[in-house]
Amino acid sequence: MRVGNEVPRAHILAILGLSIVLTVTSGLGIRLALDSGADAAERLSPLAPPDPGRPRPATLESAWPMAAARASEWHTQARLFSLSSQYDWPASATDVQSEPAGGWLVFVFVAGDQDETTTLTIMVERNSAVIARETVIKLGVDAIGFESAAFEQATVRSIQARDIAGSAGGQAFRAECRSTRFTARQTFQPASDAANAVWLVTYADTRVRNGPALHIAVDAVTGATTVSPFAGADPSLDDLESCPR
Repeated sequence: MRVGNEVPRAHILAILGLSIVLTVTSGLGIRLALDSGADAAERLSPLAPPDPGRPRPATLESAWPMAAARASEWHTQARLFSLSSQYDWPASATDVQSEPAGGWLVFVFVAGDQDETTTLTIMVERNSAVIARETVIKLGVDAIGFESAAFEQATVRSIQARDIAGSAGGQAFRAECRSTRFTARQTFQPASDAANAVWLVTYADTRVRNGPALHIAVDAVTGATTVSPFAGADPSLDDLESCPR
């Protein structure tokens, strides 16, 4: 029985986020390290060679069939739990409307229930459109997934939502300080009884220590936006007016 043992989706994502450490290394690009859990690459069949016809840079939509196939290999009853993107612009970029130079896509699947719940996290490097890392972690609490059709059939696609968020304030926010505001993250939030599905796009400022500085929600049906600066930012956004050079 699941009642009383379910953990909010955001809390589970926070747990998974702590389990995968991303560091940028000079000349080597992104190095992915694990601080716990087993490597799913040891449990799945070898990856197929990259498909030269695969769209690049990859999007959540274009990478979805590859991620779904890997999840099916991992567990016949794997269910989608979350999907997200990270977009990285050069810190020295002069054109805030330019395409991001790097980033990755993250698909999280769950299988089992209660103490036997396990997650598979698949990370796809955007530029190469290949799987960079697969990790399996025993979660130990119930995690309810959602039907992939909610994402696959969204009227507003991921790149559209990213660009809508940029026009709604994201680009202006980055333009204020390109040297510290060069990363945006995007997460799909399925519909509820009270609201449509939403693409949540968040913009980081490296000076803010406790979370993204700007949140922009994009309705996945209508494209309407809600812009929310982070009121609890540390330091406060009012104290970030001077951009370091």
